[in-house]
Amino acid sequence: MISPGRLLFQTSEVPFSTLALHQHEIRERVYLQAEESHVRIDISDRHWIVCDDPFIVAVWMNPTLNARQRLLVIANETVVGYLELDLIDRKKIPEGELGLFKSVKAISRHSTPLRRRLMLGYLRFKQKENASKNLINYCVAYSYPRNVVLVSCSTDDYFNIFPMDFQGRVPETNQYLFGLRRTNKALEKIIKQRQVVVCEVPATKKNIIYQLGKHHGTAPPSIEALPFSCHFSERLVFPVPDFTTAYSEVELERFDALGSHMLMVGHVINRVVREPGDRQLYHIHSIHNAHRNMNTSRTT
Repeated sequence: MISPGRLLFQTSEVPFSTLALHQHEIRERVYLQAEESHVRIDISDRHWIVCDDPFIVAVWMNPTLNARQRLLVIANETVVGYLELDLIDRKKIPEGELGLFKSVKAISRHSTPLRRRLMLGYLRFKQKENASKNLINYCVAYSYPRNVVLVSCSTDDYFNIFPMDFQGRVPETNQYLFGLRRTNKALEKIIKQRQVVVCEVPATKKNIIYQLGKHHGTAPPSIEALPFSCHFSERLVFPVPDFTTAYSEVELERFDALGSHMLMVGHVINRVVREPGDRQLYHIHSIHNAHRNMNTSRTT
């Protein structure tokens, strides 16, 4: 018997589905539009989710941006959802300024109203209360695919490798930023060491990536006990999985507690590309993925 979830989403991956993509294959675009304005600014490659509670989006911004903005996600020339954002802070960092916007309202326009209500109702029923309250924020924000990387940290007596998608490099700069949950066991070590290595990995390693996700809240095994071999990064000498296609060594310069997450900003001191060309793992919300697949089937 087919489950209600599979009937609604055409997949068992809920609330997030996975895609294997090159960045240039992303079809969706993200724009900021000021209140009472028709001008849209493309921020597709310069915005990142950095906090869950409250739900905060960081934007590499022009200082003239207004305090109230609407973040629009567009697919196939149609707005599939938007967030109403309030500017809550500006962070001056090397090479520019980071605007922190809090979501105050989220609207999804995926699919038909009835199907959308059924999908949202199913997810609310399945999810825990603390996850359900941000359901539409995630539905809209993850209508734009979010790249999953592995982050490696190390000290004299500790190491950890875990996946993150609250992260990204600012285009045309050496700046890199992260939103790391404050309950993550590695956070104290990272703040002390002020260094991490960001590993880009192929989507074919999805199962291993998710196994490493267990390290967010627990002590990791020894390097020797990992189900893959590692080498060490050139400058920081941190463990890097051998299946890594490229990695960036990052010196962290600032830490800002935002709520449930810690905003960490740093600069890339070294980048190594080993095997370019593999598609990487991306997260996308299951509601948007169903909408995406439905539109694809209509055009084929």
